[in-house]
Amino acid sequence: MRQAIRRFLIQCAVILGAQLGGTQAAVLHVTDGILTGASDVLVNGIFYEVEFVDGTCISLFPSSYGAPDCAPPFLSKRVQARQAARALIDQVFLDGPKGPFDTSPALTRGCSDPDVCNVLILDDVYCEEGECGVIGPHSANTREAIDIPELDYWGYIRSWIDTSTRPDVTYATWTPTGIAEPTPLALLVITALAWPLVLLRIKHRQAHGLSPFVLESATSALRDNSTSSDRGAA
Repeated sequence: MRQAIRRFLIQCAVILGAQLGGTQAAVLHVTDGILTGASDVLVNGIFYEVEFVDGTCISLFPSSYGAPDCAPPFLSKRVQARQAARALIDQVFLDGPKGPFDTSPALTRGCSDPDVCNVLILDDVYCEEGECGVIGPHSANTREAIDIPELDYWGYIRSWIDTSTRPDVTYATWTPTGIAEPTPLALLVITALAWPLVLLRIKHRQAHGLSPFVLESATSALRDNSTSSDRGAA
């Protein structure tokens, strides 16, 4: 019985993961033809508001506890940071009615290089000799038709360096806005998987002389206790 339940939970996790991990239609934010960010960017089941901004890590991601002076948005979450890099390529840097944001990297705010725009996604802080910097993967949007996110680290950038001095580099800020819910298809599949398990449990309980439904047993117990209490009061 326990093995059946375990198999069922694994199947549900696989289906939900496939549903939540699929590419979603993010809403692009465009001002005067420039891509400034996007909303409803889905990363690991969580929706984010993303904004492309130039500046220093200190000014954009200030630490609330002093040193280090910069707090990356995906601090100590390396897997999520790499998923975020992938999400920008799959969901945001696309050619469409609002503009050719895949094949024209210079149309992304913070980038003016016509060949590539590297969006830094920070997940760790490195300090040496009293000075701190940040590292993390980056989403490299090029003018090629097909982009591959650079899941390896961009490298060490000091937290006081302003990316406005680099035509091919900018930061992305990430603000969580909600949790993705399972799609109707996922719920339908889970229901279909659950039904054989329910039948199996009913047979298991009947084979041991128990009521097939736990709810019915609980209701009967409450009814019996209520009757006993009434008799005692009488």
